[in-house]
Amino acid sequence: MSRYILRFDDVIPAMNWPNFLQVKTVAEDLGIKSILGVILDCKDQTLYIAEPVPDFFGRIKKYLEYGDSIAQHGYTHVYDSKDGGILGINKNSEFAGHSYEV
Repeated sequence: MSRYILRFDDVIPAMNWPNFLQVKTVAEDLGIKSILGVILDCKDQTLYIAEPVPDFFGRIKKYLEYGDSIAQHGYTHVYDSKDGGILGINKNSEFAGHSYEV
């Protein structure tokens, strides 16, 4: 039997909630749990699609109570380092290349 992971990245208060909810509602109707990759203090203006929802963390809590997993997809989502980190998948990062004291 195959197993799949449903992950939503770039989850922020100002994302395209109607599109997200269209897929998320179908997943929940089918009993599918997902991983929500949340950006806690998004400064990446390219991700701002709509007006921020005022109850963002309330929504995230509701999804957690449903059984979804919450992942930290980033803190600001601003890639300010040219260090790709230990995996070397990308040539830039929000975290790799910085000291722990940042």
